[in-house]
Amino acid sequence: MMQSTTNWFDLPLDVKKNILSRVGVVEKLWTVQKVCTDWHEMCKDPSMWRVINIDNELVVCCWPYDVPSGLPISRFKRRGAWEMCRNAVDRSQGQLVDITMAGICDHELLEYVADSTLNKGTYTTNTCLLNVSVPNNKSSQLRRLRIAFPGLEDGSLSKALKKLPFLEELSIYFGSGYLQLDIEALGKYCPMLRTLELIDMSSYICDKEVIAIGENLPELRHLKIISNYMLSNTGLQAILDGCHCLQVLDLRLCLSIDLKGDVGKRLEHIECVLHTEPYCDPYRLDYVMDLETYRKEVLMISTF
Repeated sequence: MMQSTTNWFDLPLDVKKNILSRVGVVEKLWTVQKVCTDWHEMCKDPSMWRVINIDNELVVCCWPYDVPSGLPISRFKRRGAWEMCRNAVDRSQGQLVDITMAGICDHELLEYVADSTLNKGTYTTNTCLLNVSVPNNKSSQLRRLRIAFPGLEDGSLSKALKKLPFLEELSIYFGSGYLQLDIEALGKYCPMLRTLELIDMSSYICDKEVIAIGENLPELRHLKIISNYMLSNTGLQAILDGCHCLQVLDLRLCLSIDLKGDVGKRLEHIECVLHTEPYCDPYRLDYVMDLETYRKEVLMISTF
């Protein structure tokens, strides 16, 4: 007896949209919209672009087009990833709520994403990657912003935060810059912020910046500071003094933190506290590190 199968074209429109919404941005721009007229039309729907996740490494590895001779390959592909992100933002037409940019976020792109002014007209890209014109409407409805390996100028993050009043979650991975002012901007312009993640930023996160967290972000629920050897119990005390609503405190690979004694007692009201547990890097999947191994690694590097 033959098993019955469901024809894609017979599925309700909302079901098809639900399926396509789970497909990544890169796949939608490169292949999905070219499959058939039905898919092409659905890819015009702004709801397909409410969540954007673009990783430069993925774009570089999977690049399906020839690079014009004489051009630097990596720089050309990175520019392609940059334009893909910008194009996806335009396609969201103000409905963007969640964006992740890995390896492509500079001050220009961040400002473009955060710009709350509705710009009329179209944005056209004419690279080999894309050749489309879409409405150029952006708004500041963003709830979640994650950036990894950003190339930001000092002050550019603060400038963007002024335009993100509904931001609830900010994650920075391997970032740089003078963060104290950025944290102050978070407290001033992002009153709905509940989650802050600062990962692998030892050179830029010390007690001074963490004290600023305690002073400016009293409504935080989730705080993650991972892979840090400059943060001490002084900064941790400031967090506990100022952030009374914390539910999750993740301090994995923080070498100078000691959770024994009085500090440990102050953590008892927090639902989840992580410190000695192993950490798996989301951008280096083969990188799993525990506290003691990380301590030895840092000591080894410091001897050179």
